[in-house]
Amino acid sequence: MNILKTKTAVILSLSLLGISFSLTGCHKEDALTPSEDETRREPLQGNEEYDARIWDWYNKTGVVIRYRFNEEEPYILHEKYLHFHSDTTLYINSYYSLRADTVSVRNDSIVIGQEIFKIGKEDTRVLSGMNIFNTVRDISIENSIVHRLEYIYKMTDGIEVEPAEEAYIGKQLDLLEKVCLNFLPAGFKPHTIFLGKNLKKISGGSMGKPIEKYVNWYYENFILILSCGDSTVLDVDETGLRNDVLADILKNIDTPMFSSIKFANYPRNYSTGYVTNEAMDVKEQYIRMILTTPYSVLSQEPAESDLTFQRGNYTGCLHPKKDTNGLIRQAYEAITGDFKAAGIDLQAIGDSQ
Repeated sequence: MNILKTKTAVILSLSLLGISFSLTGCHKEDALTPSEDETRREPLQGNEEYDARIWDWYNKTGVVIRYRFNEEEPYILHEKYLHFHSDTTLYINSYYSLRADTVSVRNDSIVIGQEIFKIGKEDTRVLSGMNIFNTVRDISIENSIVHRLEYIYKMTDGIEVEPAEEAYIGKQLDLLEKVCLNFLPAGFKPHTIFLGKNLKKISGGSMGKPIEKYVNWYYENFILILSCGDSTVLDVDETGLRNDVLADILKNIDTPMFSSIKFANYPRNYSTGYVTNEAMDVKEQYIRMILTTPYSVLSQEPAESDLTFQRGNYTGCLHPKKDTNGLIRQAYEAITGDFKAAGIDLQAIGDSQ
């Protein structure tokens, strides 16, 4: 199995002479825009019919589609993009100075602030905002003073994926075009797409035991991983997958007219402009409503049974009987106008359901 994961080094160097503190660590980057040199590499991987299609997409849009990749493949897009990891020993170079009274050594343990670390013992705790396995690997002690401390940070959140079976690449490309590529202008398409299978999201569970969940796709910072690179591609819900992938990509696009609308915090109902009471951002509410519902359904007169919030039911949301103050239509026209200005006809996608 070819697992996507990353290994970088963590050495905490302690100098007890200073009073300043600085820390360079692992964090998720916001709105990354990979440079031309980092993303534009030769996309040809073979001589099959699907290789010609991959080359065609690259020539038309610049999108790199990979079905053969090794473990460092996702990370070349941005040197600080370290989200693709799972159950991985992660080292981060960190240097900081501490007052002498913040560090001490107690027999086989070291104390930093209020945290006590037993040398060589693995334990689970929250450190620097991350749920990690933490093992003190090595320390450098002179006259009972710690000058260097080396940790292992074992991450419990991330993903794992295997390359797709090449017998299914053609059908996977069909799926990719139907759920993403055919609907987005070049500037909003993912920069790099990995075709894989057995994609798992892994999150830290109780007592440090990770929770694994198989998913069909993953998108972050212009990188899309599409699973279903095996026989599962024959049974996937294409419409549901399309709506989920597009909603996740489109919610990051600027919508100035829609963003200028002030939605009341309470009450959250149709009269105040909300289209669902689900726990999601109001912008994503509208994107999902339009992506999943033809205009004829949005504008039709709702039955009495459609006048209360129901998960995924947007029938009549643009009709005055439901949109009593006209706020839903106002927001609808703003967000569809924003997307049309970006070259995306959001309602046309919804009408193609």
